[in-house]
Amino acid sequence: MTAVDRITSSRQNCVYTSCYCEENVWKLCEFVKTERTTPLEQLFVVFISNDKRMIQVCPQWAHHLQGEP
Repeated sequence: MTAVDRITSSRQNCVYTSCYCEENVWKLCEFVKTERTTPLEQLFVVFISNDKRMIQVCPQWAHHLQGEP
C-alpha cells in the first residue's frame, strides 16, 4: 500500500486500544470522518455478529509489544 492509498498518514496517528478491536475500528472511522482523509462513500466497515452478539475468531491473541498494535 502506498502513502497515496492510505486513509491515515501513519500508524502513530491512530488510537489503539488493546483487546478492543471494535473500538479500534470505530476510532479509525471517526478519524477518517473528522480528518476527511478519504470520502466516506468509498469506504466500508463490516461487523460480524449473530443472535448471541458474539462470534469466535481463531486464532486470536493479545499482542505483547507495548505500543505496537
